[in-house]
Amino acid sequence: MNELSGTIPGELLLHKRLRQLWLNGNRLVRAIPAPLEAVRLEVLDLSQNYMNGSIPDDVKNLFKLTSLDLSMNLLGGELPTGLFQMSLNHLLLGHNAISGQLPEQMNLYRLQEQMNLYRLQELNLTHNNLYGKFPKSITEPKRLRTLDLSENQLSGGIENVVHLRSMSVLRLCSNNFSGKVPCEFVNRFFHENCFDISNLCSEDPKNGLPGSQEYLKCQSKHDESEKHFVIMVVVIVGCGVVVFAILFYLVRRWLLKRHKIIDSRRGQIWPSSPSVSEEDEWKMITFQRLKFNKTEILSILTDENLIGYGGSGKVYRVFVNEGSIAVAIKSIVNPRKSDHGLEKEFLTEIKTLGTIWHNNIVKLLCYLSSKEVKLLVYQYVENKSLHQWLHGRTGKYHLLVTVQSPNWSGR
Repeated sequence: MNELSGTIPGELLLHKRLRQLWLNGNRLVRAIPAPLEAVRLEVLDLSQNYMNGSIPDDVKNLFKLTSLDLSMNLLGGELPTGLFQMSLNHLLLGHNAISGQLPEQMNLYRLQEQMNLYRLQELNLTHNNLYGKFPKSITEPKRLRTLDLSENQLSGGIENVVHLRSMSVLRLCSNNFSGKVPCEFVNRFFHENCFDISNLCSEDPKNGLPGSQEYLKCQSKHDESEKHFVIMVVVIVGCGVVVFAILFYLVRRWLLKRHKIIDSRRGQIWPSSPSVSEEDEWKMITFQRLKFNKTEILSILTDENLIGYGGSGKVYRVFVNEGSIAVAIKSIVNPRKSDHGLEKEFLTEIKTLGTIWHNNIVKLLCYLSSKEVKLLVYQYVENKSLHQWLHGRTGKYHLLVTVQSPNWSGR
């Protein structure tokens, strides 16, 4: 580490007698120069610099290279396919910005005398942007002792790690690996390891992942079928509750509607107090000058003022004009299908009654009507029964005039 700066001279990697090149821990920048023709180069260490760009594809020309360390730089791009056709012992590319996928078939051996020699001992790709599935060919080298794929975006299962029998360092954490960890692998000892406990499950009923007692137990087929059964039951019960709620609502609505129809036929429909917002729906016809209005009438028609029932509706006694005047109000429920001619006749009779003034006739003060109810407002006569008005003490008959059309009786 000499704190060298600038770029690597291209001529340096063209030297055909160069065997080792150590330039780690300097301030070298820019890309690795190409072409690479140092055919006798065995060790190349450019780690801990500020080099960027991608790894040249003609790195495969360095066919005698056994150790390549480009870690802790700013290298990007994808891994060249030629890199995995070399007879490397150590391949260190961690702490860069390398992206892409690991090749499915990596020829991590050299063919010599018709024998496959698996020479790779260390593979470090930590802290990059690699993604894709865990390649099966990674587990082919029998001498592999250190494998660090942590801090990437790799996915898939890790079932093939069981073939890595002589591992001392295995780091797979901070990825998207999922699935089962083989039982043969659970009791392995590693000098250094890391796994994603939340994503991987163990088939061992007693032990967890290597180096940790925590584990997520893999679900068996029985557990899965039981889980599916529970989900099905919950769905069926939920649907049943929803259907019951809908039927209950429809039946309740039908019953309320039916009761409303029955009550309307009996002349019993009348709210405790009409809403002020419905005031505009009421029409009022007066037969003399009054000291009250329809708002005052409608606001006091409550059950507290109910004194009886007539053949066509309810009868109220209320006090208006700040309690100085007592009136009797009779409600008549409109039939659903009223005849326009009968209604006109009824109004004519009401107007006639409103113009008649006689001591023996209860005075009709005004008349209110809406779509559902008609109100007749009479002068209230205190402590007088119908028999007393007709006969009196002398036994003489007095005339009591009432107007009520049969079609408005509500019966």
